[in-house]
Amino acid sequence: VEFKVIGGGEVTVASNSYSAARGETVIFSGRCTTGAENVLLVLYGPERFSGGVELGSVSVTADKTWNFKFTLDNYMPTGHYTLYVYDIPRTSSSTTQFTIGFTS
Repeated sequence: VEFKVIGGGEVTVASNSYSAARGETVIFSGRCTTGAENVLLVLYGPERFSGGVELGSVSVTADKTWNFKFTLDNYMPTGHYTLYVYDIPRTSSSTTQFTIGFTS
């Protein structure tokens, strides 16, 4: 039986933009050095995002990095959002924030 240790590292996240308009794509990326194979992305913000919406899980590559592209739909409420990124099984996490404004 082979055991794999999870934990003892960190999860990081960065965004290519801290202010976006509806319809734009925001790219999130980071590192996961906990030994986990996947990270979980959960978005918090106004209205339907107030309780957190899982955007999905992303595979961690061999070089311990990950990235995720998220296209903002036309119905996302204006406001401040926080993306939480957790390793699976949630031994470490990190956050980044961005704002969605009105489109002209």
